[in-house]
Amino acid sequence: MPLYQSQDCKFCRIARHDSKYGINKKIENVFLEESDNFALIPALGPLTENHFLIISKKHYNNLSSMGKKAIKEYHNFYLKISKAKTLKNSKFIEFEHGSTSADNAGASIVHTHIHILPLVTDLINSVKSKLKVISLINNINELSNIKESHIWIRQHRSKFCVFRAMGLPSQFLRREVANLLGHNEWNWKKYPRRKMIKKMLKTWRANGLTL
Repeated sequence: MPLYQSQDCKFCRIARHDSKYGINKKIENVFLEESDNFALIPALGPLTENHFLIISKKHYNNLSSMGKKAIKEYHNFYLKISKAKTLKNSKFIEFEHGSTSADNAGASIVHTHIHILPLVTDLINSVKSKLKVISLINNINELSNIKESHIWIRQHRSKFCVFRAMGLPSQFLRREVANLLGHNEWNWKKYPRRKMIKKMLKTWRANGLTL
């Protein structure tokens, strides 16, 4: 069972707009869009322009642990976002570190958060050279069957490629993407890139999210 909120979780603080920590004043914590169980926010330390996170409003370890109903809601929410005026002609990568109580699976924050960013590189083939594939999934609801620590990647509505993930370094997939893009600014704590976020939000507001 999930915790409704965790006092120590950064994403829970964002979800409840926690003024105690100044969360509601930070540019990267604005809700761009939301559904019953999810919110779209800018990614702190964006690896590219239009790098977002979809976070759960309640405290779950990962998307697969949220159950089929929430997984379907996530999928519909993602499709809605991908059709936004400023994004509708783009192709995207989705990925998540599927943390469990046994292992963080490379996540720096244990809380459902899926990265959404433009399809600028072949992340799946890069990760295949390092990790074992445990499943290829056509139907997103099948994610609910994944119980072990994992990461999953989907490139522009293709199959979900699920990898076994134990003992990975923090921000593993951010490191992979940054390396494929030819830079080393993968660490959101060290390189928050708030100027890029500000520029991205300005573009979105000028053109309208228009969902």
